[in-house]
Amino acid sequence: MKLIKKLATLGMALTLALGAGALVACNDAPEASSPLDNSSVVTPVKKEGFKFKLVDKDGNPVAGYRVQICISGCTMSDPTDANGEVTVVGAEGENAYDIHVVDGSFQEVEFEGATKTPATYSDDVIVLTLK
Repeated sequence: MKLIKKLATLGMALTLALGAGALVACNDAPEASSPLDNSSVVTPVKKEGFKFKLVDKDGNPVAGYRVQICISGCTMSDPTDANGEVTVVGAEGENAYDIHVVDGSFQEVEFEGATKTPATYSDDVIVLTLK
């Protein structure tokens, strides 16, 4: 019985010590900055993928179109933004993707420019001119 009391006392002491250590660690955490404090502005992470820009015959950006890339399956992009730009995320590898462009009603449209992506991501923008 004495052994059980000693073990229980030791367990409680250990629990208190660990709790105190956790409290000290929490108090050492950096303070949250104010929403008005711009000193810790974080730059967004660059999205990896194939970068496209869609333009019309006059070189003006075209919004609302989607780029589809296909190998054995296909991946559809979000609509192009006001600058005609969109990034499509596909798997990098040894093979290039076939490029397709669809309009707002998902009808394939003709374009001039590359018909395949590079095998790996690049900072280069693939410009596609709608016919």
